[in-house]
This record gives sequence, structure tokens and C-alpha cells, in this order.
Amino acid sequence: GVVAGPKGAAQRLGLKRTTLLSRMKRLGIDKSALI
Repeated sequence: GVVAGPKGAAQRLGLKRTTLLSRMKRLGIDKSALI
């Protein structure tokens, strides 16, 4: 996926994937919006 993986957003931002997902959820960003 775009979020997970070595080139994913979580890795780039230095965050754990779960942290990024929960933060996105709090900001109202859908995962499909990143594709």
C-alpha cells in the first residue's frame, strides 16, 4: 500500500503505520484519498 512499506507515507514521516492511520482518521482523511 501507499501508507505502509519502505516508501510509504508512514516511513517517510517517521511514524508507525497505526499512528498515521489514527492521525488520519482524526483529521478526517480517508485511506482511499491517498491512492
